[in-house]
Amino acid sequence: MRVVKQQYINVSPALVVMKENALGELAEILRPKLNRRQPLAILLSPDLRWLYRKYIVTYLPDGPKKIFDFGGECCWSEIARHTARMKKFPVLLGLGGGKAMDTAKCIAESNRQYLVLVPTSAATSAAWTALAAIYTSGGQYRQYRLFDQAADAVIIDYSLIATAPEKLLFAGVSDALAKYYETKLFTSGKPLSPEVDAASKLSEEIYQRIRKIFSRKKLSLPEFKELIFINIALAGMVGGLGGEGCRAAAAHAIANGITQVSHQGLHGELVGYGLLVQLVLEKKYSELKFLDRLLQRWNLPRKLKDLKVARSSLDKIISWALSPTETMKNIGRSVSPEELKSAFDRVEKYE
Repeated sequence: MRVVKQQYINVSPALVVMKENALGELAEILRPKLNRRQPLAILLSPDLRWLYRKYIVTYLPDGPKKIFDFGGECCWSEIARHTARMKKFPVLLGLGGGKAMDTAKCIAESNRQYLVLVPTSAATSAAWTALAAIYTSGGQYRQYRLFDQAADAVIIDYSLIATAPEKLLFAGVSDALAKYYETKLFTSGKPLSPEVDAASKLSEEIYQRIRKIFSRKKLSLPEFKELIFINIALAGMVGGLGGEGCRAAAAHAIANGITQVSHQGLHGELVGYGLLVQLVLEKKYSELKFLDRLLQRWNLPRKLKDLKVARSSLDKIISWALSPTETMKNIGRSVSPEELKSAFDRVEKYE
């Protein structure tokens, strides 16, 4: 039997600062990389300018700066627009959520810029990974873009992330749990190379930590910080060590399918729903019960209607999820449209 292995290993960014007041390190990191005659390029969403003024600008080194407004989607037109405008900037600072950081990674890769990322939530592991998810300008998923390396520096400031709505953190938990469920599905019954075996064991660590935190009635400050670490760092490491099969399988294929018909819901919310369907496909009903309870407690979507998706769109979702380029192939067996539709039906009826 062929050993499952990862072709390229990108475990983490070159430099990570993760702590309270981590933003205080920004000037020291940026200053040696900046040319005084060339301003620092900053990519962020217009709706985060208040956050930039309140939390970020104080910690930037002296010198000129130019803000570029992120348009909301990591799509080829957005990437091309900013890549052309930023060609003469030696350093790029990306602020925001997963799509903003993925866009910054694409720009920096094309322009060979020194890249610093500051996530403003823990909804995904985008700040950590050496890849970007590419969408259309309308939010429909299209493909992954892989990079030779992750960001040059990532600043994870607990106080900054605490300003984000709580649902972003919990959506990130769904995405992190997917690293466990999808990795286990991908690696089941196969001999593993050392790096994929390490990714599998790390995914188990994610699962056990989340279950322990979920068993508590109230989220404490140390547990809040631990979830940030899990969602961004540990989840990012699993994919960096294990490759595509440890990043995405059935749940992500379903989530990507949902984006073809709806622009509602966070990435982690779509993946969480996709995990419910995946667990039905695997006939893991005790895990289905646990995950459904977790989503319910943390007010995450459990039904298509929660994602504003009409049942009439199901055939289109299934068609995309089962397409040859999607990650459904990582489950190691074929799935028919009828089987997948039956799994959706069971999730929709589950109480």
